[in-house]
Amino acid sequence: MYLYWIIVLEIPVDKIIPLSKFLPQFAPYIGMRIKNADFPNGIATVFIKLRKHKTDSLSKIFSNDLFKIVFNFSQEILLYHTEEDEESWEPAHIPQELKDDLRKGPSFDFMNLYQTGVLILGKDTGDFMTELKKIKSYLVNKGYKNAILLKLVKDIPNQSLSQKLKMWGLLCRFTIIIDRAPAGHLSEFEMLKSQDTIIAILRPKNFRSTFMMESNPQNLLINIFEFNSNPEEKLEEAIKWAEDISTQNQDYYKNKYPWRKDYFN
Repeated sequence: MYLYWIIVLEIPVDKIIPLSKFLPQFAPYIGMRIKNADFPNGIATVFIKLRKHKTDSLSKIFSNDLFKIVFNFSQEILLYHTEEDEESWEPAHIPQELKDDLRKGPSFDFMNLYQTGVLILGKDTGDFMTELKKIKSYLVNKGYKNAILLKLVKDIPNQSLSQKLKMWGLLCRFTIIIDRAPAGHLSEFEMLKSQDTIIAILRPKNFRSTFMMESNPQNLLINIFEFNSNPEEKLEEAIKWAEDISTQNQDYYKNKYPWRKDYFN
């Protein structure tokens, strides 16, 4: 018999990634959702889900270390639990008006983005942007409903462009770069590479913007796919490769962190 406890806190958007890195070390942690998809004023409402046996004391799940981390990110939190054995985000035993407010969100699902988010990069002006939009439509039709073009994602007031790139690169399942002409994606590639993002580079045969943007045997997270005239020729192959790498990573970390075996089966 389980109770699912939800911690709700408001934090600056640039703290979302650091918080998401700390939480998995705690065995009760299941997942995280984020309300306010547009991140107005750089603030997001974060929902953190924890699981405990009904007979366990609260102190067993809400350890000092866990709450110390949570309070480092926000001094004000809301705490509630769901109905018994109901793995949802819906609250139980709190005022109806608060239930109604919480039911409106969260509108931005962190774990769902991990499963269906793809970051799309490349030269993003004129006809190049038109092609990137076609790539996005292709991905959405393949089930990646959270495929995004970085240029079209609203900026966050207290974030630099590099922070914006790194955040979405970490949140998405993998990244696709269309390399048709030298542009900002050359710098973006280096930043994503440094944080171990899975990157599929699609470019015309016999063309490269730079020899600096290459795959190599030591980095299995980067691969290049060459097409004749249209990147869609190689998208299916690139997606399959990226999914295989993502699955390998998932299996590796599930074995590395024992508590994940209970929550991600």
